[in-house]
Amino acid sequence: MATRIAHMGNSLSVLMLAQSQILQLEHTYPSVCYMNNAAFQAFISMTRDLGRLMSTLLVTHHIWMAQAPMFDDSRRTLRQIPVGPGQILNPAAK
Repeated sequence: MATRIAHMGNSLSVLMLAQSQILQLEHTYPSVCYMNNAAFQAFISMTRDLGRLMSTLLVTHHIWMAQAPMFDDSRRTLRQIPVGPGQILNPAAK
């Protein structure tokens, strides 16, 4: 899920940057350029916050795995289970 969001974010940022360059080349109204730049800055802020959230969730998951009372065999098995995007377990794990 996070990977899909990151790919969409990258695509959107490329499109917004291209739109900004086109607006500047065509000498459109300054207010349109300002609005586009403001949207781009808001997107940058949202992307940064999403990155922080995803890293926090990842760290929390690793801490949980490290502190969970499990035998070493169980821990190894959990780490080797194939995981699919947007799913708890990949169909190969079933």
